[in-house]
Amino acid sequence: MPQHMRGNMRDEEQEHRATGGPAHGKAPGGNASGRTTSGCQTPGLLRALLDNPMVALFLRDGQGRYLAANQLYANLAGVPGKDVVGLSPRDIFPHAVANALLDEDRRVAADGTPLLCERMLPDDEAERVFRVAKLPLPPEVAGPGAVLGLAFDVTALVQAEIEEEVRQRTAALAESTARFRALFELAPDAVYVRGEGGRIVDCNRAAERMSGHPRETLLSLRTADLLPPDIEARIDNLLTGCTLPSAIPQDATPPDATPADPRQTTGGDSPGSGFCPTGGFCMEGVCATAHSTHEAEVSVEPLPLSLLQGEGMAALVVVHDISARRAAERQMRLFERVFRNALEGICITDPEGIIMAVNPAFTTITGYPAEDAVGQTPRILKSHHHDSAFYEDMWRALVEEGRWEDEIWNRRRNGEVYPEWLSISAIPGPTGRTEYYVAVFHDITELKAKESQIQHQAHHDALTGLPNRALLRDRLNMAINGARREGRKVAVLSVDLDNFKHVNDSLGHMVGDIYLQQAAEQMRQMVRPQDTLARVGGDEFVVVLQDVQDERDAAQVAERLLARFTDPVRVQEHELFVGTSVGIALFPDDGDDPDTLVRNADIAMSRAKEHGKRRYHLFTPAMNERAMRRLLLEGDLHRALAAGDITAHYQPRVDLNTGLITGMEALARWTRADGTQEHPAEFIPLAEATGLIVPLGEHMLRLACARTRALLDAGHADLHVAVNLSVHQFRHPNLVGMVADVLAATGLPPSLLELEITESTIVTDTDHTIRKLNQLAEMGIALSVDDFGTGYSSLYQLKNLPLTSLKIDRSFISDIPDDPNDAAIAATIITMADRLGLRVVAEGVETPEQLNFLLLEGCHEVQGFLFSRPLPPDDFTALLARGRRLTVPRDEGGGI
Repeated sequence: MPQHMRGNMRDEEQEHRATGGPAHGKAPGGNASGRTTSGCQTPGLLRALLDNPMVALFLRDGQGRYLAANQLYANLAGVPGKDVVGLSPRDIFPHAVANALLDEDRRVAADGTPLLCERMLPDDEAERVFRVAKLPLPPEVAGPGAVLGLAFDVTALVQAEIEEEVRQRTAALAESTARFRALFELAPDAVYVRGEGGRIVDCNRAAERMSGHPRETLLSLRTADLLPPDIEARIDNLLTGCTLPSAIPQDATPPDATPADPRQTTGGDSPGSGFCPTGGFCMEGVCATAHSTHEAEVSVEPLPLSLLQGEGMAALVVVHDISARRAAERQMRLFERVFRNALEGICITDPEGIIMAVNPAFTTITGYPAEDAVGQTPRILKSHHHDSAFYEDMWRALVEEGRWEDEIWNRRRNGEVYPEWLSISAIPGPTGRTEYYVAVFHDITELKAKESQIQHQAHHDALTGLPNRALLRDRLNMAINGARREGRKVAVLSVDLDNFKHVNDSLGHMVGDIYLQQAAEQMRQMVRPQDTLARVGGDEFVVVLQDVQDERDAAQVAERLLARFTDPVRVQEHELFVGTSVGIALFPDDGDDPDTLVRNADIAMSRAKEHGKRRYHLFTPAMNERAMRRLLLEGDLHRALAAGDITAHYQPRVDLNTGLITGMEALARWTRADGTQEHPAEFIPLAEATGLIVPLGEHMLRLACARTRALLDAGHADLHVAVNLSVHQFRHPNLVGMVADVLAATGLPPSLLELEITESTIVTDTDHTIRKLNQLAEMGIALSVDDFGTGYSSLYQLKNLPLTSLKIDRSFISDIPDDPNDAAIAATIITMADRLGLRVVAEGVETPEQLNFLLLEGCHEVQGFLFSRPLPPDDFTALLARGRRLTVPRDEGGGI
């Protein structure tokens, strides 16, 4: 039954139920047939209404007595079959209801205005709706104060209205739901519905996009999986403070209250709604995603429980990604710091040229503080050094190109005129029109003052101040021209500092630079003013001697240079022994142009280094032939690598305690197509110098790993192979990846591979070296230091490296036991390695005496000609086939 039809009707229901007949006997004018009658003359229309089963009718006079009532009224009043004519409502209804009805009759009669309303009355198990009208009657019809009451049954009509209203509201709800869902899904922010226990019960598409999780995954997560702990705790506290429905007091409904219309909603909290006195909140934090995190602004509002049936207290969580905003803010702060800390002066003006902002460097350069400059124009800096055409060109470029830069002279606040390099840019706004001009400038006063110095530096070495290669060529050309005119000779000396690279690698470039400066000063003191001393490379110098009679004059200078560098040089706390090698070429004997003379002197110097360093050589044609052969050898080496002519020979390593072959070292051997052998001492240094050592090293590694894998498959277990790594190989960025690829391709277990590095590798870029060695060690590869004792590595470096062994260089083994110094060095290395937990391998062992000494000192493994030369692969396999335990030779004294 519609709620609005129930109001003010309980009393009228009582009235209608009482209309079936008189409460105390039959009234005058009634009949005994049970049919409702009238106490007055009833017109035909009234009779028709009384007999109409669809209309309940009654007529009361001014004293409240019923003058007429039909059977339907009596039935509805609850007194079916009774005649109520002559009775009063007080005879049928409770006293309060009867008084209310009579008061209502008096109001209708007094006002002369009909009363219209709808009332709901029970009918068996259902309820029926009646539309009720009370009409005042004229006094001549039924006396003063008479009232006619009519009640029409409109149940079907009301039901149709209700159904139509329900249909409309259902359609509106569906439309509203669809509209809300569309807004929910299309919202740019991530929206989550957080249910009981923090479980996510719904989310929108933005939540999937922002979190990186599909919807299915999100619905299996909790908000704690995405939100930072402090925000999650705040949500829990918020919902804990909300009142559950069971705790909300409900107002009791009076038993005689008029029922509400179900088509109308009530205001305030409805049953099933929660109450949160504090409301929602908004916080910022770092939220998690599937693969990363992002900064976000999180808004939380509590939800009514009626929206989530059975889910307990809920919350709507909106996550707004502020990463871009925060990045923009950080960028703005960065720009602000750049603006304030830039060394260049920066001035920003509006389109009319009024200064809007300047940075501290502007004040430093010009002397104008910001408060004096802002509001002015850049004319305050005008020096009057430029004419109007200069400024016209400036503005033309700004208008046409939006940018201008050039050198300009300006005036400081103190009146000093100074040069600056000025760059002006026009900054357009959204419409394309210029909104600002930004001028960036720096003072080039010092730059101008140093132009001569720059010119000097263009022709001189920055470190030593000596002429560089360009100035050397110019002066040598002048010397040759003069000598050609006067029939004299010119000597060119190429001077190279021996082993200087070791100084740089072990002690650092700072010490090396200091030494180069001292060496340059020593050589400068040894040449005449008319001669030229130039630095043409890292440790390479060239001396041009004019007015020499013959090669003896040049040789005397070379001898003095050698003698000067015989003594040690002290740099900081280091005492350095760095000698020189000198090559000499003469004009016109060895060349008649600067390039030829310098090249031939360099060839002679290289020859001196090959013969042991710390000496000089005069250029000869044979040396040129050797240089040409070196070029040819380089080409042949390229082709040999491509053709596979370079193979690996293997020298066994023997355990001193057991005599067993524990492994082998792979050594490169080059056999030409005609069967001739190229000595490693020839092509290995060449490969180092030309960069071919990198592909050569990879080639050797592949050969060694493949052969060791084959030996492992043949039953030779635990056989380790050692492969040398050059400095160039170690510095290659893909070394670790290359080694991993070779191991994977050959199937060799990493534990059977040992890589040998030199001491120079250790002392070069120590941090990078440690990282790369750790990567190799983590793969399970053994690492050892080759030729230990010949470099400059320190114990501190050794203890931080993941090494497994040290190899004593053959130079310390060859004179054992005769040379006490070598014996002491070898014994010290063995003791030190033992304390560091490293194994020691001695190479170059050729005599039983050497072997006996190493055994007594506790050396672990040896290799050398005493046991075997490096063998081709098949010969080495045959050696293993005869047994891995070798016969240990004995010395004449009966030792091992």
